Amino acid sequence: MVIRRYSLLTFLLPLVCGALVFDVPVHNLQYTIEVAGGYHRINLPGSFSIAEPGYPELPVTTYSYVLPYQTHCVHVDVIDAVWEEIPGEHTIYPQQLLVPMYEERGFTPPDLDVYETNRFYPVHTLAHVASGT
Repeated sequence: MVIRRYSLLTFLLPLVCGALVFDVPVHNLQYTIEVAGGYHRINLPGSFSIAEPGYPELPVTTYSYVLPYQTHCVHVDVIDAVWEEIPGEHTIYPQQLLVPMYEERGFTPPDLDVYETNRFYPVHTLAHVASGT
């Protein structure tokens, strides 16, 4: 498994009357890597993980943009991306199964279909759009 980090993303936001282009400042993100139980955890301040249990627990960060009055974002297109491999060999901590605080949680092992491959992870750039007041 090869982990990639976004160092530059540019999003195209199509609007009802045209398009806007925003640069997403991911090159400013500062992450740390810590060892936990033989696994590596990538920590990024203000981030969270949306991975399925057993998949690599990778940080996700969000950005919000103000759109012109009475416009709505229809979808996001990534029009440019520069990838950077995180140097070194890392076994990324697997995302744990979410359970209520009062329940005891066992360890969720890594999904071997993901961890025992040389493919990039994640395979696709993730983008989500929400528009409104």
